[in-house]
Amino acid sequence: MKSNLPRAVFAINTLIDSNNERFQFYKEAASSARDMELKLLFMKYAIQAQSFTTYLNSWLSAYGAVYTPATARTLSFSKLWNQLKRSIALDERQLALKECEQLERNTLKKYQTSLAMSFFPVEAETDIKKQLNELQTSFQGINEVRIAFSRGLQIA
Repeated sequence: MKSNLPRAVFAINTLIDSNNERFQFYKEAASSARDMELKLLFMKYAIQAQSFTTYLNSWLSAYGAVYTPATARTLSFSKLWNQLKRSIALDERQLALKECEQLERNTLKKYQTSLAMSFFPVEAETDIKKQLNELQTSFQGINEVRIAFSRGLQIA
């Protein structure tokens, strides 16, 4: 376990970064959403991301480590592009759901990659697998809401 500890700490830091990104995105999306259903969905996922971060931080603490955020990032082209799309989007709800879907897909990949490397102790791996299962459910939920909304638009 000792030789895997630095890799486990790095992976947990990466997962915390991902959940912090999710939290910020969903918090901002909830505050700007005009649709109450979307606002509640975004708030639910913001709370989920915070909860995941809390659990992951407890594992860092158990390993005698502390969260080390990724280096400060400048506003990337993709963030600028997303802001531009939001400002001109005719279908705000559909765009927000597509952004959520992409964010969840990226987060799922990080969790799957971390687990595939299998350098976590059994207890931490169990918790991380539970989070992965919840993320998969969240991803499916967002996808279902987006598809249902698209069908509603096609019927109208």
